[in-house]
Amino acid sequence: MVIEFLSTDLIGFLAVFGFVFALVFALMIYAKIFPESKKAVAMIAIVIGFVTALFEPAVLFMLNIIPIAAIVFVFIFFIFFVKKLFFPDKKDGKKHDVWPAILGMGVMLIVINAFWDKISGYLGFATIPGDTVLWLIGILIITLIFAAAYSAWEGSEKAPGTT
Repeated sequence: MVIEFLSTDLIGFLAVFGFVFALVFALMIYAKIFPESKKAVAMIAIVIGFVTALFEPAVLFMLNIIPIAAIVFVFIFFIFFVKKLFFPDKKDGKKHDVWPAILGMGVMLIVINAFWDKISGYLGFATIPGDTVLWLIGILIITLIFAAAYSAWEGSEKAPGTT
């Protein structure tokens, strides 16, 4: 076990409490329930997380779901992150810098390649050859990189290399 001083039951309780608390808190903030008081939202999320973590069937269910849900949330976060980078809110005609996004996607492609053997089992792609999926992900990321570079180029008045 990674953390020796914690029992398995306590780790299950903390994992379920933390996951449910974060999910409920984020959803209530997003839905703008009690927008004037984040303390009230936090208290509601704590109570729901605590009650869920004390109910043993819910803990067993959640411990089976959390790894899959974490992967889904990472992909959702990635989609929103890419959307925010490529389609930012236009404010005063201000241009946005796409180079951090391009660099981040390049690094992400390298990380996916390095850890694909471990990731594929969680995603259910273990039966599909890794090369096929990596090619598809690579083509998608390279296309996004070209789209980002084109959007930065399109916003300029002159094409690069011209005088």
